[in-house]
Amino acid sequence: MEKIVDQSIVTPKNTYAISFSVIMLVSMIGFSVYRYIDIGFFSPLEVFAELMIIFVLVDRAQSKLTYELDKKVFRITKKSLFGTQVHEIPYKDVFGIYDYVPKLVGAVKFRHTYRLHSALDGRKVWTLAYRFMKKGKTENRKVFFKASEELLNGLNQRLPNKVRISEEEAVRNIILNEKD
Repeated sequence: MEKIVDQSIVTPKNTYAISFSVIMLVSMIGFSVYRYIDIGFFSPLEVFAELMIIFVLVDRAQSKLTYELDKKVFRITKKSLFGTQVHEIPYKDVFGIYDYVPKLVGAVKFRHTYRLHSALDGRKVWTLAYRFMKKGKTENRKVFFKASEELLNGLNQRLPNKVRISEEEAVRNIILNEKD
């Protein structure tokens, strides 16, 4: 099998939305500074919260992600303000890849959730559920990512009957694995 590489893409619509949000937050900080100069009231918590939101938005927007299908692992490389992170997920540990649907409570507890997709990428979000061994203990983890059809087809070749499945099927795979 050939090595497949996919990268996050930038859509203009999402760029405008993130830019508008950052401009609004900067104007809110400007208003806080104006209020301090005009009436002498300063709220450091308010300014700090606005700066943190700007920082998170900019980090999510400027992140560059590369998805690679290697012989034995699915590798995700994230380059952002915090440096470079590499996540390698062995194919043998994957329970399933399914549509992302926001939920308050799920049937299975995931120890860690990674959002490894750019906020500017307009593609559909997928969830990859997998097992991770840490100090002799098994953890369930999940990754949110955005992928091209080529990458999903490559994953389907390496993970037959585990790509584009329902969340219920992935949960069933996790529960069956826990009984083993």
